[in-house]
Amino acid sequence: MVRAIVLGAALAGLALGAGSAVNGCWAWDAAAYGWISGIAIEMLPDTVPAFVHAPEAEGAIAKLAREPAEAKGEVDGAQRNPGYHVDLADNAQVMGVVPLARPLQTRQAYDAELKAKGVSQVQAGYLPYPIMDGWNRLREDFAYWRALTKAIETAETPEERAWFEAERRRRETRTIGDVGIWSRYVGAASDPLNATVHFNGWGDFPNPNGYTDSKNLRAYFEGEFVRRNLSRAAIAAAVKPYRCCSAPIEIHTTDLLFDSFAEVVWLYRLEKDGAFTNGHARGIAFATTRLATGATALRDMIAQAWRKSDVPLVGNPGVNVNDIENGKVRATRALFGAD
Repeated sequence: MVRAIVLGAALAGLALGAGSAVNGCWAWDAAAYGWISGIAIEMLPDTVPAFVHAPEAEGAIAKLAREPAEAKGEVDGAQRNPGYHVDLADNAQVMGVVPLARPLQTRQAYDAELKAKGVSQVQAGYLPYPIMDGWNRLREDFAYWRALTKAIETAETPEERAWFEAERRRRETRTIGDVGIWSRYVGAASDPLNATVHFNGWGDFPNPNGYTDSKNLRAYFEGEFVRRNLSRAAIAAAVKPYRCCSAPIEIHTTDLLFDSFAEVVWLYRLEKDGAFTNGHARGIAFATTRLATGATALRDMIAQAWRKSDVPLVGNPGVNVNDIENGKVRATRALFGAD
């Protein structure tokens, strides 16, 4: 029952932006997205509230991460896919003409810079931005949860306490939904084919090494090869130990994308060597590491959002969470929009 409630609310919030591409990219198979998200939740540090890594939450988040892949189709077309990739050329610039800035500029500035070079963000992709937007939303979810937790403690009447408890349950449901949909973008960023102009075969570029130009590459590598050869247990075993990250989310995001970009040529070398045939140890190790990289990044980003959840203001007018938690401000129903 809990899972059904969580899923229903989270599905209603799909507007977080589940994006898609001119190049038709969707990245990993649905099962792989479920693995990335579920493993990340399993491996969260204990400092993150228990409701996020409860078994029913893990199942709901993993299911939500799978859904855009399970619901592929023509309906959303180019309005969905660009959010799942950013096409870096061999010079590590977007479409070869715009650096992926560190820290990232606003999406509007990114789009304007691309247009000045004769390229649109729909062509180039804008994967960094759904990752950052989703992280900021999660951080705000956590801020409200903290404020509501303190409000329950300081409620003056049983009726007021019950109201805050109900609001916190709703916030937990929303948070799980937000994590589930957002986690797909982080998972997509771990796929080298989502960080390159060589997204499905080497393409119309100089190719002295004779890398494949097969238009079946990504469908096979991300789908059939992963399904037949990878295991959840092996991916989980390859996840790096938790490390507290103090870098801004913009840096964390670009680090993940550049890490994937750095593996593009190696992916094509492996394909040329036949390493993506069933049972080939080198290909299995490569794909396992990439999915584990996605799970590692997702876990660390969630933990970071929790650690930095004292930054957003909550309520209207906005109040700092620390002021509520240290007793400087008492949270009332009016702060959370009660009539």
